[in-house]
Amino acid sequence: MINKFCFFVFILVLPFSVKSEKCKVGYDSAAEWCFMLQLQGKSALGAAEICNKTGGRIALLDSYKKIEILRTYINEKKEFLLASSIKTQEQDLMMSYRRIRDMSDYADRYCKTYKRFKLFWSTRKLYIPNRELPIQFDANERANRTTPAGFIIKTSSIPGAGLGAWTTSKVPMFTVLGEYEGEEHKHEGDTSYSWIVFEDDEEEQMHFIDASSLAKSNWLRYVNCARNVHEENVKPIICDGLVFYMATKDVGPNTELLTWYGENDGRSLGITRRHPARDLELRSTNYVRVKYKNPCNPDNHFVLFDPFNKKGRHIQREYDYSYYTGTAGLLLPFVCEHSPVDTGIH
Repeated sequence: MINKFCFFVFILVLPFSVKSEKCKVGYDSAAEWCFMLQLQGKSALGAAEICNKTGGRIALLDSYKKIEILRTYINEKKEFLLASSIKTQEQDLMMSYRRIRDMSDYADRYCKTYKRFKLFWSTRKLYIPNRELPIQFDANERANRTTPAGFIIKTSSIPGAGLGAWTTSKVPMFTVLGEYEGEEHKHEGDTSYSWIVFEDDEEEQMHFIDASSLAKSNWLRYVNCARNVHEENVKPIICDGLVFYMATKDVGPNTELLTWYGENDGRSLGITRRHPARDLELRSTNYVRVKYKNPCNPDNHFVLFDPFNKKGRHIQREYDYSYYTGTAGLLLPFVCEHSPVDTGIH
């Protein structure tokens, strides 16, 4: 007799672990990331503060995949398509940029006319010459004594700047305040009072006009450097080997005359004069503020991300535009992110 054995197979079902991850309140899941698009325009500092309060940080573009996922995420936000990134500042920024171009165009026309006619009627109509000097005077008082009627030299409104040039009556826009006078030489003198004048288109030949000497300069040496576009009311015109100063707006009485002396002087004063329109398409592009991981630079700097531009520069570094925007900088929508939260074992 054959014994039959019955084999029973017991299947032991053991619980297995599944890690569940999700995004925090207010954040949206996008692939393996959690994003939150904030449409209200904020400064870089303000954006970082909001992200921190929501338990996240400014979104960091650190891979091509993440860039594409973020681009898709923003494109799916219909409300973003109706928002203009820089709408609150656009009008003022475009107006200031237009003024820069208009002033440059006018300066070019003035220079062409000056080269042809010198100081005849066409260029003297709104030209203010130095005050006539007496026969005898202290040489070190020359610069101050050349101050024409309608202007005065007194303490500058800028802390630590010393004396400044002020109006005592209204000065119409496009008024040429005269020629910046000083010693002319081939070697750079006191940089705080020197203009570089290039003598050829290649900018290889040059000379300097140095107004550091009170005995060999005029009142325009007291025109100080502007700290922002609202203060700036004078434009230097380098023409025919000379430097003229021109009013870029109607200047009221009791107003200090201030100009931009260039990047080197600005850098020494901690001032950067860079217009956003130099880097950005202010009218036609929507930007959001994020950060970018540059493999060549350990610092993750702020960038402006254009989610709709798949060609060309869709990531633009954010520079210091405070000369034109104010200390807050550009007010832009931004994206926060955080790593998905482990909700436990199920």
